[in-house]
Amino acid sequence: CQIRKNRRFEKRPLLAPKQQDAVEWISRIPRRQVLELYGQHELLVFPSLHDSGGTVILEAFSYGMPVICLNLGGPGVLVDSSCGASIDTNGQSFEQVVDAIADELVRFSRMSDPEEQAIREAAFARAQQFSLGRVAGQAYAWFAEMQGATPSPK
Repeated sequence: CQIRKNRRFEKRPLLAPKQQDAVEWISRIPRRQVLELYGQHELLVFPSLHDSGGTVILEAFSYGMPVICLNLGGPGVLVDSSCGASIDTNGQSFEQVVDAIADELVRFSRMSDPEEQAIREAAFARAQQFSLGRVAGQAYAWFAEMQGATPSPK
């Protein structure tokens, strides 16, 4: 989702005709184009109900892109308020979830430049927490702890 800062994005109605050009909605695209798009957009809206891993979230974070997602599966674990927004769906109607996403779109569109820079930096830092080396090191430490051994120094 690209929020064009020169346009005022208001919540009601979410997709009013005069505001259609304030947000770019991208459907399924070839994998080779995805990485290119991360560098061209300000925000990823990822309302998946069934994504257990959240790889796309980490890809977005690695480009310093904050994410709005549902608090389900991997995305719900990866995204926090420092790097985006994780929308609670528990006990919420479809309309309530859509309203919550719209609220976050409004919040992001109204961020000052320093606020936007801070959330982008936090998104990038969050991606680093899940780098292969770091995750592998944590897994090794957990396995060593379970076996009662001391992990080897790095």
